Amino acid sequence: VDYYGGEQNCADGCIVGFCEVAMLPIPSADGKERGYAPCIANLVVSPNHRRRGIASRMIQNAERFVRLHWAESLSSCYADDLDEDDLKSEGILGLYVDEKNKGATSLYLRENFIITGHSLKENERLFLEKKL
Repeated sequence: VDYYGGEQNCADGCIVGFCEVAMLPIPSADGKERGYAPCIANLVVSPNHRRRGIASRMIQNAERFVRLHWAESLSSCYADDLDEDDLKSEGILGLYVDEKNKGATSLYLRENFIITGHSLKENERLFLEKKL
């Protein structure tokens, strides 16, 4: 359900996808961790509803959510768990994607994400980020 657009993407009100945002480590170009940032942790659209702009709208809604609700509270909600150096909110939204998933990678590049590194644990996963 698209809460910002006011319309549901299915005639009977079914859920056709979801997007989860979580704080994840962000890699630097040299493969080290450079802190944490809000990242799209999961983005899924039902196969029957793909190629209709739903994933793009969910990405845009995730960006809006992070800007409106998360950016101001990053340091306060994670202050007990992370060192101050780890709380480098750089005003980005990040995500990891399987390097072989060309369709998803293409979607994220169209949404103005840029590839900035690889996963700290799995080299076959790209890290992409977008300045907010």
